[in-house]
Amino acid sequence: AKWGRRKEVEIFLRTDPETGITNSVGVGLVAAPADAVASAIASEACKSVYDQQWKRTTVLRECERDALAAELATVSPDLAVEDFVVRRDEYNAVFPAAARDCVVAYCRLRRGDGATLFCLSSLAPSDDVAADFAADDRAYVRMSIAVGAYLCVPRSGTETEVFSLADLDPKGAVPRPVVNFVAVDRPLAIARLRSTPPVLDTASWPATSPATSPATAASSAASSAVDA
Repeated sequence: AKWGRRKEVEIFLRTDPETGITNSVGVGLVAAPADAVASAIASEACKSVYDQQWKRTTVLRECERDALAAELATVSPDLAVEDFVVRRDEYNAVFPAAARDCVVAYCRLRRGDGATLFCLSSLAPSDDVAADFAADDRAYVRMSIAVGAYLCVPRSGTETEVFSLADLDPKGAVPRPVVNFVAVDRPLAIARLRSTPPVLDTASWPATSPATSPATAASSAASSAVDA
């Protein structure tokens, strides 16, 4: 259900009657090219700007990009795999709840129309890498992320529509107000992306013409052929 609009971001929430909000979606525009917005999301230097709970990311294992690309080609042949790793993400505590961490498979995909998808999902506790960090680090509670994602879709040469999705189980005891605060705060990362250096530094933006979807390009080509 739609929760509301804040800082020019549309926020949608799904509520669990017992634990509070468990799923949030955000949609908003960022006045910058899609490549600049994607660069901000991918940059660890920008992470603490748009994700205020984030503390640290550690890459645990590089994964086979070609193997993932081959699997994805059966669904969408125009997807390019730009990054594919297993990593550990650590997050600061939101008082009075304990700090959280997660071990996830993370990938960055690029579509033929210039859109970029960032996606992550928790590994099973039985996975060797996840198990290595499961027992000894008492500073964190291991949360489970069904899916976390950002999708950056070019709408023009200087405007990008950003979608965010967070579907997670924080595990352990978390007061409902904290669950609700974090769920609403996740989509607001879209608004904070507007303050990241790659977005603000217009001099570094790629010199590109306004984005054209494949359908629009095909239509334009057909019109040109008719005109000719």
